[in-house]
Amino acid sequence: MVWLAGWNRRKSILVNGSIAGIQTDYQMKLVINEGSGTDSPGIIYCSGNIKSDFSDLRFTDSGGSTEVYYFIESITGTSPNQSATVWVKISSIPTIGTTIYVYYNNPTPSDGYGTNGNNTFIFFDDFPTSSLDVTKWTALSGGTIGYSISGSIFTASGTIPNDSIVRGYNTISTFGLGTAFRGRINVNYTTEQSAQIGFGRYTYPSLSNCFTCVDYSGAIGNVLGYIAISNGTAVTGASWNSDSNYHIWDLIRTSSTSHTAIISGELLNNILTVNVPSANMPITLGASNFGGRTWPYTYYVDWVLIRNFVSPEPTFSTTGLEELTTPANITATSLAITPSETPCIEGSCTVTVDVIWTNNGGTSGTFLPNITIDTVPISPDPYPSQELAPSANVTKTFIVSGLTTGTHNICPNPN
Repeated sequence: MVWLAGWNRRKSILVNGSIAGIQTDYQMKLVINEGSGTDSPGIIYCSGNIKSDFSDLRFTDSGGSTEVYYFIESITGTSPNQSATVWVKISSIPTIGTTIYVYYNNPTPSDGYGTNGNNTFIFFDDFPTSSLDVTKWTALSGGTIGYSISGSIFTASGTIPNDSIVRGYNTISTFGLGTAFRGRINVNYTTEQSAQIGFGRYTYPSLSNCFTCVDYSGAIGNVLGYIAISNGTAVTGASWNSDSNYHIWDLIRTSSTSHTAIISGELLNNILTVNVPSANMPITLGASNFGGRTWPYTYYVDWVLIRNFVSPEPTFSTTGLEELTTPANITATSLAITPSETPCIEGSCTVTVDVIWTNNGGTSGTFLPNITIDTVPISPDPYPSQELAPSANVTKTFIVSGLTTGTHNICPNPN
């Protein structure tokens, strides 16, 4: 059995493909729980066997040993019942689907495949230094905005004159249809704002391609955020009742006829089908003013990313039982079946299987005792993981019922 060296536990995760075709380097979101519970599609429980900072979390492709990149978006709750929202980049997802493995339970993970947004997404920035990365961002032709970076938070703050010029920064790279912007952002909508955050930039009266958030306060006290969308000839959009809290923003460029704007799921969830842009656009962090006077801007950005998007998206399916790596020194030294007659001649037989496992090495080892019936392990696992000291042995008894007429192969697992 191929296994990621150094890790003690894993689960297989089935991934359903998309009818849109094979997807390459596709980012998918799931939740990893520190504590115990029942797995469901996209939600995995580690039953206390993962480090509290999730630093021993790893993913591999279907082969079980080739690692793939992932990013921990957030960790919520308190130990031992924390939950991590995780994005994993899956190398290839055929239309028929694939399998990946999630590994955990390594006291000293040091393979270089920990959480890494830059390697997981098409574009990523969590602002790790005190100034913008010049290999990722460039100043707009209209000028810049005031900003500072502290504690990996990009803070934009200042005022902008009434000259209808968009100021700020945009990414050097541009992004087309089939991509999605995501960010953790706080715009201080307790007052009027002139922020511009998203794809492209909204200009007025001369319009340009954009899919971005702009101010739509109208008057102090009218606390609204506004998503503007334009193909360069006309502009429409959608507004939401905002506040001064952080929210997750998703701006999804689904197709040339449809874009979707989601703010924390419940504040805004709109499919926009009018004036949809098809051109490639950069990410903009900026400010503008079309309101007839000097306007302020204050907002905070924790991180931003661009990921792949296809409709319909691939989905997670079933999760396999927890598997444990078996130290080479633990082997089955005895197997006894009662009654012992083979083949089964009564139409439906029940047998008792006693297995002894022995640790023949010089160090303790942990394994998951089970047996296979015609190469299929008993499910669910009849026993929890077992630790064996050097030279120790353990006996486990299995009751196997419902054997049909014929010959059956019963083997210890591990053997």
